[in-house]
Amino acid sequence: GRTSGRDPDPFQNVHGAGYRGVYDFADPDSSVFVNATGQSGHFLSRHYDDLGQLWRRGEYIPMSLDVDLARAAAVGVTHLVRE
Repeated sequence: GRTSGRDPDPFQNVHGAGYRGVYDFADPDSSVFVNATGQSGHFLSRHYDDLGQLWRRGEYIPMSLDVDLARAAAVGVTHLVRE
């Protein structure tokens, strides 16, 4: 974050990170993250502010590297091919 540096509250926070992540290299599945807006980050998306409340409260979402978990709710798979 960034503080104002001005009286009467020189240490008042005036800026904060939009994305926060805590990575556990000893146990990657214990890592967590949160984004100030939401999953899409696009202001016209219905998911724009999904994570805003969590971010404001200083809460996080679990992050996992489990491939099966990541694909559990997948609708399909997209393959990008260079021609």
